[in-house]
Amino acid sequence: MTLQVRGEFLVGDLKGEDTRLALPVGLSTAIARTKGNTEGFSEWSFEPDTSVRFVVARRSGGRSEERNGGTSVFQIPLTWWRRSAVGKGRIPFEFALARNDVTLMEAKALLARSHPRGIPLQGLHLICRWANPHEQRDHFRNAKRHRKEEDPWSPAWGGGIGGVIGCVTIARLLHGSPKGRKELVEVEKLSLDLEQLDRREAVTRLGVVWVSRIAVDAPYRGLGIGTALMKEARTTVAGLMHPDFPRYVEVIRTVGANDAQEAADFICSAGYQRAEVTSRTRPIRQLDDSGQISGSGVSARQRYYWGRVESVKRVPWVRKSQ
Repeated sequence: MTLQVRGEFLVGDLKGEDTRLALPVGLSTAIARTKGNTEGFSEWSFEPDTSVRFVVARRSGGRSEERNGGTSVFQIPLTWWRRSAVGKGRIPFEFALARNDVTLMEAKALLARSHPRGIPLQGLHLICRWANPHEQRDHFRNAKRHRKEEDPWSPAWGGGIGGVIGCVTIARLLHGSPKGRKELVEVEKLSLDLEQLDRREAVTRLGVVWVSRIAVDAPYRGLGIGTALMKEARTTVAGLMHPDFPRYVEVIRTVGANDAQEAADFICSAGYQRAEVTSRTRPIRQLDDSGQISGSGVSARQRYYWGRVESVKRVPWVRKSQ
């Protein structure tokens, strides 16, 4: 029952039938990229679990010698795979990797309206939706009656029920060398001289993946969704489902200069450590009630965070994806 990657699908014979299983968007690109690295891996093999709810991917050699008796293993989910009670209200949400045109379009639309840098060019999209549409409808109606001044122009206030309401994108940062990485090396006691490495080597040797986007739709902010997404990125996705087998997840967050020294934030609450050093960046744009840019923006700083990847042994699969 071994399968092979063909484009964005796993194809092969499964229980005597020709099978075509959709991969999470961006995963085939990540797998193909690992074939050209210097980690000494052999070819991948893909075998479905007996329940056909996920596919086990195996690869031997390289860093895999540090785990699993010389074989690196990760899981490719074929379902909505994680249900978790979030925030003080213990609201049940579902988390998954976008894996088809519908969820991908929903994730991109959310990033376009709720993140200042819009849609990224690449990466895995970890998405979140409300587990119970009836509870979501009740919350939405209440939030709309007491609408905050934050993003009153957002199309999310006129959106439907049951779709994607939060998203983080996980990729690799190859176009920059954040100052905070030096603090990561010092705190984690790593034997690396980043100044002697090019950008790609630094990312590979650190074993780091990058959260390039974090976004939650306006009606659902303040519920703990951002914290939950960041925790899932560090544990379930990076720890169980990523072909690079990363050791760390890094994040760069732009905040107002007056907020740069706040004691803690939602990323720290998700188990990440924040570097002391900050970097200058361009001003944060401000939008008026109609969504148009107003003024020259406010002074801003960039903060660097990293979190150790924590592998989870299994995922509580909840139901088939739709």
